[in-house]
Amino acid sequence: MRFSLKVLQLCSLIGAIYLWGCKQTEAPHSHIWLRCETTNWQRSADWEFQDKGNGRYVLYQKDLFLDFLVDVKSAGKWNFLIWGANSNDSIIQPNATYQLGRTFGKFIQCGYNIIHCDSIVLITSSNKRDATITLHTSQPVQEFTLLNDTTTRPVTIHHRELNAKLQVLAVGNSLSGYNNQDSMFNAIARQSGLNATMTNGCKQKASLETLWNQSICSNINESAWWLIFSRSWTHIVLQDLSLRPLYDPEGFAESVHKWVNFIRNHTPNRDADIMLVMNWPKAMLWKDYTKIHKFIAHNSRVVANREGITLCPVGNAYTLLFETAGYDAAKALYIDDRHPSVAASYLAACMKYAQITGTSPTDIHWQPIEFTPDVAKQMRLLAAQALQKAP
Repeated sequence: MRFSLKVLQLCSLIGAIYLWGCKQTEAPHSHIWLRCETTNWQRSADWEFQDKGNGRYVLYQKDLFLDFLVDVKSAGKWNFLIWGANSNDSIIQPNATYQLGRTFGKFIQCGYNIIHCDSIVLITSSNKRDATITLHTSQPVQEFTLLNDTTTRPVTIHHRELNAKLQVLAVGNSLSGYNNQDSMFNAIARQSGLNATMTNGCKQKASLETLWNQSICSNINESAWWLIFSRSWTHIVLQDLSLRPLYDPEGFAESVHKWVNFIRNHTPNRDADIMLVMNWPKAMLWKDYTKIHKFIAHNSRVVANREGITLCPVGNAYTLLFETAGYDAAKALYIDDRHPSVAASYLAACMKYAQITGTSPTDIHWQPIEFTPDVAKQMRLLAAQALQKAP
């Protein structure tokens, strides 16, 4: 009995020491997050700075590229604060201190190649009005990954009866949802006398991975799964976040595979044709626009080939316009650094309509009222050229 009591006391002591150690090593919450494309611009727990005291905050072992910002939230007078680019909007350099600006809408730029940061150190003033950030790295800047394209399945297309009802569902994000692209598609179909309807199932800032996870965790009637189950779709169009095929090609490939497998095995119409949209580079990357497009196009093509689904090469049209007409013409396809203008949404609607119906974009006559017949004709011709050049 005495021996058992001593063992129990010893175990209690060991447990107390263990808990004390865990409590001591746990980093205090800073309520300061780094937000970027990788985090879907959310306050992710993995991207919350560790509070090291005296206004010093650190993140360890993170990959950065393109743009990001620093977000502060607390119960004090800094209830909501964004640190972004400084006054001259310069690009942050590895191992160099960068002065942050207290602003919203101006991102900190770090180029398009991947910077692996051993640590990201944020230094703030006592009133948190001023801050600097340094990306400490011991590795050279990385290039992006090209997926292996050795695995190819034949594209599965189900031939529809003449005048058959076509029901198209778009699953993705604001790249497809902006400017009521589904309504454009439907207007084109009505004027052409075809019974074809597109339904918008897109959510802003949502990757295909986010939509999948939300379908698992959310109420069934709020999920993309439910939307797919809700009707016997003839076509389902998938689109991921703008640069996910670039910075996370394996994750992009896995997300597309999950959705394709789900559609083919669990939906009302398992013969639905599946289309993947090829994205385009961000507008701020004009200097390396063609190079970045090649990465996005290659990885999108590989994923579509692996799954045996149609690839809608919208990104090809953007780059074709940039290469043939220059920066001023290409920037008209954007309303910001990534989202399509009305003309670009019309371009994409024409390309999707042409591939789904087997017609040519040049045979389309409907156009939005926002621009002239010459602009509409240019977009239709560009759509046709991009489809012709696609492998």
